[in-house]
Amino acid sequence: MDAPFLNHILVQLDIMQTGCGWLEGSEVMGELEYMPEAQAILQLLATGNMAREAVTQAFAARFDAAQLAPAKREEYLLQLTETLEVQQRLDVYRNLNPVLLNEPLDANTMSLLLWQADLMRTGCNVQEWMTDEYSDEAHEIIKLLDSGMNFPTALNQVFDECFWAGCLQSKDRLAELQLLLDTVNALTDKASSP
Repeated sequence: MDAPFLNHILVQLDIMQTGCGWLEGSEVMGELEYMPEAQAILQLLATGNMAREAVTQAFAARFDAAQLAPAKREEYLLQLTETLEVQQRLDVYRNLNPVLLNEPLDANTMSLLLWQADLMRTGCNVQEWMTDEYSDEAHEIIKLLDSGMNFPTALNQVFDECFWAGCLQSKDRLAELQLLLDTVNALTDKASSP
């Protein structure tokens, strides 16, 4: 997890109710609102602090400036700590690099890769209860691959059927799409080489 990613999570939470998470058109307003706290949290974690300590220190100045009552401060610290701990757990899955040991791509691996890429931007890879968000699509893609279809065609066909025609072809999804294609190609190339 890096500072921009953690900032994004904190903006979505917007614990201080600054309004930074509001959408205006396709842009998020105040998108760097919590960058100082995100950087401080990551630095504190890197030096061995636990999540609660890191959050407490990183948000101390902001809480002091807002003159938060002790009960409200504690409520916010609990929310922030829980959010950080969730993201730390999910970071393990976001950073997994699957390996195929001379086996074909399977639905579980495909589901993980789709979850990591989150091509439809459901936010599944920042929510613990959404780790199987793309499971149905993964199973359908594997069926098509097993029938001899290539991955890009199978991916597009399944997503077109599950979402809308051409959903993966918009310009704002092309970078993530290419990264997924490259990852799958690298995985399958390694699995098929002796």
